[in-house]
Amino acid sequence: IQSRSHPSAEMNILFVCTSNTCRTPMAEAFAKQWVAARLNTTVDKLPSLGWKISSTALTNELEATGSQASENGVKAMKRIFSMDISSHRSSLIDRFLLSHEECAT
Repeated sequence: IQSRSHPSAEMNILFVCTSNTCRTPMAEAFAKQWVAARLNTTVDKLPSLGWKISSTALTNELEATGSQASENGVKAMKRIFSMDISSHRSSLIDRFLLSHEECAT
């Protein structure tokens, strides 16, 4: 893993699931921590190094866009991994978002 110093060398990673309130916020947080650790930096500095790691939902039929991360997900991440995902808000996938990702899972 390396930092991306040129705008065209951006690395975009997108995690996708049904509602973007449990699995994907957790995956996003883990990925950000993992990449930051490999780059010997902090999560908040990843964008300036060319890294965009995010998550999104396939539908808003189960949870409204802008919903908070699930209570159990927030508790588990905090208790087990000392990670805070309480500020997460769900988003809904669109063609533009997906077309700009290098890795979607």
